[in-house]
Amino acid sequence: NAGALTLNGGNLSTGATTGFTDTLGVLNLTDNSSLTLGTGTHNLVFANSSASAWTSGKTITINGWAGTAGSAGTAGRIFVGNNGSGLTSTQLSQIVFTGYSIPGALLLSNGELVPTNVASNITISITSFLQGLYVGSSTMTAAPFNANGATSNNIADTIIVELHNSATQALEYTNTTTLNTSGLATPVFPSAAIGNTYYIVIKHRNSIATWSAVAVTLGATGNSYNFANAITQSAGGNVATDFNDYPGLDISSSNGDLGYLPYDLNGDASVDFNDYPLIDVNSSNGIITLTP
Repeated sequence: NAGALTLNGGNLSTGATTGFTDTLGVLNLTDNSSLTLGTGTHNLVFANSSASAWTSGKTITINGWAGTAGSAGTAGRIFVGNNGSGLTSTQLSQIVFTGYSIPGALLLSNGELVPTNVASNITISITSFLQGLYVGSSTMTAAPFNANGATSNNIADTIIVELHNSATQALEYTNTTTLNTSGLATPVFPSAAIGNTYYIVIKHRNSIATWSAVAVTLGATGNSYNFANAITQSAGGNVATDFNDYPGLDISSSNGDLGYLPYDLNGDASVDFNDYPLIDVNSSNGIITLTP
């Protein structure tokens, strides 16, 4: 049967027990679906499907595949075309192999579809608040939008997220990203960071740089860190909790949110006399960035 196949929310099985070999046409995807391989050696072959417009955000979950990620399968095998261009990179990102930690797939040079063994990038979901922008109820004002009206009103500001080696504290990776008004940022880092342990550092144009209290081991997926749910989440408790922590600003501790101290206007990791005449605030306290 060389006809095209459209996955539209169901499950395609190559056999309840022993799998059967079949050759089909183009593979289409319109809704979340699954493909289950039977046991034993068999091949499911599709035509080159790179020109097919798969529905964005929908995935194919492949069950029953056996083998090592990045290498040929050892039982049921799937082929799309006969070379490495049978699917686009976007289509490959919409495929998940059950039991393999890194989402996505790749095509071998002979067109075999296998789990990827390299994540192109990883993300970290970071929750944090900037005290100077905080308006209460786990919400910050949209500073760029208020300034020019052109930026999304969901963006509080731009921040820099750094990953520092857990042993030496040396900077290894940096990403500039946006922090939304609900306190969420999702910086992206290279896959080379997977399996390594880092301190997470947040920098903002006029807030004191803040380090995570502990080092975090990064995986291919599911990475997160919350600076805002406890003062112990930042090194040295280097955040503000209420009006009295820093005069003139109210972080509204009743909401349980913590924010980074402002006024490090020259970016030297210290709020002191050197920030004057930009703003000289409480220099006698010598507020500085604290590291673990």
